[in-house]
Amino acid sequence: SDNNLEIEAFVSEINISKIAVENPVSFTLDAYQDEDFMGRVSYVDPGETLIDDVVNYKVKVSINDDLRVKSGLTANLTFITSEKAGVLVVPQYSIVKEGKEMFVNKVLKDGKIVKTPIKIGAVGQGGDTEVVSGLSSGEMIQADVKN
Repeated sequence: SDNNLEIEAFVSEINISKIAVENPVSFTLDAYQDEDFMGRVSYVDPGETLIDDVVNYKVKVSINDDLRVKSGLTANLTFITSEKAGVLVVPQYSIVKEGKEMFVNKVLKDGKIVKTPIKIGAVGQGGDTEVVSGLSSGEMIQADVKN
């Protein structure tokens, strides 16, 4: 049937803990490369599926009614598991981990650099990391980039 189409995808065991029923899903279709479509996770299989000896879990995504979506089209999915607005973020590469503690190198107004402990929250797919405490908006940090 062309009604109530679903997308079936397999999610690795590393990422399955982030996926839940009702999570929004953004997807593109190879047939409509410049357009984004939306759906929602409707089912997460409780049992694993081995693909090339790697544990995966089948996930079904129900899609919003759109007559352009046809059975058999190839979809590229982005699962939206968490969204936060108005948070302070730093690049993940600027964070130094020592044991269980995290630090950034804060640049003071006089040019001195001070190792400053921070607490982090969510980490985005692109590497942006939420800073929950230890920094304020507008403070400068120096990345600890090693060649």
